[in-house]
Amino acid sequence: MKKSVCLILGLILVGSGWCRAYAIPEVSNIKADTEAHLKDPRKHPGDITLTLDLSDTEEEKSYGLEVQYRGGPQAGALGWQWAALEEGSSDSPGVLTRVDAGHRTLTWQSSIDEGGASGNDYTIRITPYDSANTNPGISAQSDTFSLDNQHVKSIRITSTTGGAELELHGTKIEVIPGAFSGWFSSPKSEDIILTVKEIIKGSTKWAELRAEERGLEIKDDDPPSYIAEIVGDVLDDTYREFRITRNSNYADWKIGFTSDYLIMTIPYTDVAVHEIEKEFRIYGLKTDGWVMPEGTLERLPGVMPTEGQFIDTENNLVTASIPSQFYLVPYYRIGVIYAPDFRNVVVYPNPYKPYDGQIRTGNATTGITFINLPEANNQIKIYNLAGELVQKSPTTWVSWTWDAKNDGGEWIESGVYFYVITNEHGEVKTGKLAVIR
Repeated sequence: MKKSVCLILGLILVGSGWCRAYAIPEVSNIKADTEAHLKDPRKHPGDITLTLDLSDTEEEKSYGLEVQYRGGPQAGALGWQWAALEEGSSDSPGVLTRVDAGHRTLTWQSSIDEGGASGNDYTIRITPYDSANTNPGISAQSDTFSLDNQHVKSIRITSTTGGAELELHGTKIEVIPGAFSGWFSSPKSEDIILTVKEIIKGSTKWAELRAEERGLEIKDDDPPSYIAEIVGDVLDDTYREFRITRNSNYADWKIGFTSDYLIMTIPYTDVAVHEIEKEFRIYGLKTDGWVMPEGTLERLPGVMPTEGQFIDTENNLVTASIPSQFYLVPYYRIGVIYAPDFRNVVVYPNPYKPYDGQIRTGNATTGITFINLPEANNQIKIYNLAGELVQKSPTTWVSWTWDAKNDGGEWIESGVYFYVITNEHGEVKTGKLAVIR
């Protein structure tokens, strides 16, 4: 008798607290694990594992759940948004049906549909419903959590959308509709997951990729590497992993795009000497080393179709069109273009002003650096206006830094100087530089 009364009154006294556990379902103890995908290789990068407790009303066998999130840069403007769930159907991304009571685990594909913009806290709200999904129960919210530490982001591409744009901390992948036309025309076609991952400096994978610097035409027996010698650690943070996988199997990433419809942008840390930046290029790691993609950028305004890459020195970005020949290449980075002759030689800083307090004009310890020398036995000689030899380099490859001292070890005076570069192939390059003390 008491149970019957509770069931009847529970439907009337919704929210009163009396007989609540028996009348309507209730969600509690919501937890969000933002690193679960690192522990489970079957999960997509960026997935967030949600756990909750769902009470039982006794007369119900299963329930419905509405899962929503709020947060990110537009939290106030957008309010609660539907969370795309791995268990949900495509037409109802934030709604689950036939969920049993008890301790439940859900997967929120946060970085696939909604994106995890950094800088703001996120909250998950879950509302239970009866089996007919008409009468709401008692919802709960999770504690706030941050997505700032996510270094992986994904997005789903369907046959309907065709293309997509994915951005993670300045790294951007743009897929133009039609890039996967061959895949979606297959009888076994399904959604594709596009993923970009930052390779964290110092990690095992980072160390492995650093060992492949020979692909930038640097001799293995001639350390230090070209990149490290020129710009120190500036480009060490530009390693990226790029995958195109099936939605049902993240481990199967060998899905190819069919034409030059994929554009990649990688940011880099600002450098003091901007002359170097014009030589920055995106490279992909192929079987024969780091190779520069040679696609076209005809979609970018102001860029000629013949230009394979675009360097934005104002915003510190390098953009490249990735051709279909690179569809199985998972790793990319920014490197420095290499020329077999003197065409790309850069001398910096020029003028050299060691005491003006400006980082871009050098100081007493930086000296004057010659970079992009061809891979040959080069020698650099410095002359004053009277044609007297001031200093000469040892036989050098790749680069040389002159400490602005003469062959007697004394600091040179302010003035204009000439340099002459020669190599074993008989090539010669001349130029002038200024020193202002």
